[in-house]
Amino acid sequence: MTETCVVKKVKGNFAYIEVRKHEVCSECRSCLFGTEETLVMPALMEISCKEGDIARVEMPKKQFVATPFIFFGLPLFFFMIGLLLGRVISSYDWVMIVSGFVGAILALVLAYFFDKSIKTNKKYMPVITGVFD
Repeated sequence: MTETCVVKKVKGNFAYIEVRKHEVCSECRSCLFGTEETLVMPALMEISCKEGDIARVEMPKKQFVATPFIFFGLPLFFFMIGLLLGRVISSYDWVMIVSGFVGAILALVLAYFFDKSIKTNKKYMPVITGVFD
C-alpha cells in the first residue's frame, strides 16, 4: 500500500513521517487513526529527504496481516487454552475462569514484547520510496 506523507524529522537512516487519515479509516479502530487525524511513525529512507518534504511511502503488507492476529487472536487463543487447562486442573468453574484470564493476560504481555520487537524490525517498517517536488 502506498501513502503520501510529510517528513517531520530525519534521524540517521530513519525519518519520522506524518500520515493523514483517509475516509476509510473512520470505519476501522485497529490503530490510532480511529481517534486522531494524523499518525507520526518512523520510516526507513531508501532515498534522501529532509524535514518538510512530501514523500511517497510504501507500507509493508506483513504488518497489516500479522498485527490483528497478534493483538486480537492471540489473547483469545490463550484465553481458550487457559479455560481448557483450568477444566483439567480442577472441576471448579472459578478455577477455569481465572486460568482463562491468566492465559489472556499472558498473551497480552507477549503481544507487548512482540510489538516492541517489530517496531525496530526493518521488514515491518514503512519505506520512503520517493519525494515530491
